[in-house]
Amino acid sequence: INFEVFNSIDKKFKKFLKNKFNFKKTLFIGIGPRSIFKKETIKHFDDNFINIHNSRLPLDAGGGAGSWTIMRGDRISNMCVHIMNEDIDGGPIIANQLSLFPRTCNIPSDFKKHSSKLMIKFYEKFMKKLIHKEKFQLKPQIHYLSRYNPRLNTEINGFIDWSLNSRDLVNFINAFE
Repeated sequence: INFEVFNSIDKKFKKFLKNKFNFKKTLFIGIGPRSIFKKETIKHFDDNFINIHNSRLPLDAGGGAGSWTIMRGDRISNMCVHIMNEDIDGGPIIANQLSLFPRTCNIPSDFKKHSSKLMIKFYEKFMKKLIHKEKFQLKPQIHYLSRYNPRLNTEINGFIDWSLNSRDLVNFINAFE
């Protein structure tokens, strides 16, 4: 696969896109992008810009899905594809697949390993549907149910509050393992 990595959406990025791709025939895919895309940037993609997200939307928009899942004691896994818009993980959902995390998932690397396996299968199934030109029913997100999970940094967010009850304390420590 011929690819290039850009750290910002600048003139170089836009020139690269314009020179390399037919926007009407190309699907642009974000996989956990760290950038928040503005409306004027998204319009360059001619509505062919999607994001693959490994948590429940709109309940778990943002980053750090594994750690937030652990801290809440949540065992529900979700693979999701949504159309990119100017909201953080807020565009209409194209497809999703719910499942449960196994009991063996305790720390972020466990959740990431399990999610990665599910994501590959989900992505493959999604691409096959696209290739076979199957129709998708867009599901708008209910924004009043949304929750934004900011990315976490252990050095900033990982200080232990010893007054937590034992269950929350174990979850917190596991989340920052």
